Amino acid sequence: MSWQPMAKSKAPRKKYREKPIHLPMMPESRDRMAMRLHLNVEALIASPSSEAFNELCKKVASLTDALSHLRGRPIFNDRDAAANAIRTAVATLTQIQERAERTEVLAVTETEALSLRNASGAMDIELGRIPKNVLDASIAIIRKQTEERIEALSYGYS
Repeated sequence: MSWQPMAKSKAPRKKYREKPIHLPMMPESRDRMAMRLHLNVEALIASPSSEAFNELCKKVASLTDALSHLRGRPIFNDRDAAANAIRTAVATLTQIQERAERTEVLAVTETEALSLRNASGAMDIELGRIPKNVLDASIAIIRKQTEERIEALSYGYS
């Protein structure tokens, strides 16, 4: 039997596409981020201030962006526990903000505190499922958007 070259396939090969690298969330990082989330919620409840409110809003926005990126669609359209928790947290934070704008006093009621605590528990579970680099990128995006918004407000634009 003599040597023969392999038959060539008629179908062209697919073009190589790089897959995104996902660095897994280590337990220590997850625990630290979950603790910060819970501490931000408790700080807002214990002594409501604009700094505590803004920090919690940034955390929720970062988680929303990271989960939306992973799923490839806006998370607000989903009906799972994480999406429900984020929707609850956003609705509660919006309610607190609207009341603060109306009364000029930032306060958290008992039902809002309970709602935020429950939502943070469900968001805590999702932290372990988000790759570290995706969450870090989402945090950087939210930080940049916040800085741009502050800069625009300081120049008198809205």
